[in-house]
Amino acid sequence: MTVRNSSGKKFDSIVEAKKIPVRKSTSSNQFKTFFVYTENKILSQICDMLSVRDICRIYESVREDKEGQEEFLEVINISLDENSLKDIPGLKDAAFYYLILQMIDLKQLNRLHTHAIEYFLNKVIKKYKADNIQDIQRLDKAIEMLSRYPVSSDPPGICIIFCTENGRKGSEDDLKRVKALFENKYRYDVIVIINPSSKDVQTIVGKLQSPRNKFYDSLVVWFMGHGNLNCLELSDRMIDRRKQFIQPLSDIDWLNKKPKLFFIQACSSEQVNSSFCEAQASRTAIDMEVDAVGIRAGHGWRATYAPYVDTSCINNYADLLVSYATKWNEAASRQEKGSLYVNTVVDQLLNIGHTKSIESVLHKIHYYTNSVLLLTDYKTWKQTPYYDSSLQKEFVFPAPE
Repeated sequence: MTVRNSSGKKFDSIVEAKKIPVRKSTSSNQFKTFFVYTENKILSQICDMLSVRDICRIYESVREDKEGQEEFLEVINISLDENSLKDIPGLKDAAFYYLILQMIDLKQLNRLHTHAIEYFLNKVIKKYKADNIQDIQRLDKAIEMLSRYPVSSDPPGICIIFCTENGRKGSEDDLKRVKALFENKYRYDVIVIINPSSKDVQTIVGKLQSPRNKFYDSLVVWFMGHGNLNCLELSDRMIDRRKQFIQPLSDIDWLNKKPKLFFIQACSSEQVNSSFCEAQASRTAIDMEVDAVGIRAGHGWRATYAPYVDTSCINNYADLLVSYATKWNEAASRQEKGSLYVNTVVDQLLNIGHTKSIESVLHKIHYYTNSVLLLTDYKTWKQTPYYDSSLQKEFVFPAPE
């Protein structure tokens, strides 16, 4: 659905649909799982993957670990009987979730910080011999899942597209491609605002702040319009691209520890038409040292900074990636069939976005965009996109159905 000067309507319709889980398809018997925390689903999948032997060896690794803190070992120092875990239904799962709950209680585990459990899984891998290929592959898969941002909610996130059509040939094609990609392939809830005003941006920010949106796993924002080095042009005025656009859309409580991706198709100079040629003040020093268990840094780093590691709090501007169509003080190419940047982004996300990290995808986007020779006023030039990132993990879009 496209919103024209009424950016709240689509948002309200999405909110209304999320009040209760709804059946997606009676024929396939699939249900939306919007009201389940993604980190719980990921941990449940990992629990199902692990064998009884894996669980026992995790506990062995905890007892043997010389880097662990006494407080951690006091609650985890348990000997497990492998036969009992096999014979008693549910006991394996109980042992796994007991470990997880203790890590959460000791501030060692949340949806972003998983280094402690990854650390012990790596120690279990070392216990298996090289010929235990299936065991090693299973644990490697679990570590890979933990090393990425968890994205398993349905829908996995919300995609907001701000598109200026006035005076921008090819903008309708860009919009059509981006909307189809996120709505049809990646199953995001999509909101489109045509010829946005500063009030539209403020309205979207206000709607996003509602806690009812906390089950979204990610935010994707597109801006397709005019701009210059520091500003974006809206229908009523220019706004600072960082302070009045990226910052307010990122500084939202429920997005803390979640990936926020921005794609900016706007010039950093004049537009060119071209052709092709969670913290607590009362925490003790011991609590904070526990957070450092499993951080794979050098001894010097750990000796200096381990006492100050705090995984309970994250800056809201962390986990942010902004992709720009062009470098500073340069133009962005656009043709009648859409822009080079948007077409390349959509093409690469369509083909490898669900198998490669977003950074790897952007490297390909940069490579292919830079390979195209452009012609403007009989002069050839090349467009160079780039990105800024504070992502702390790999982000991979969910596999399409």
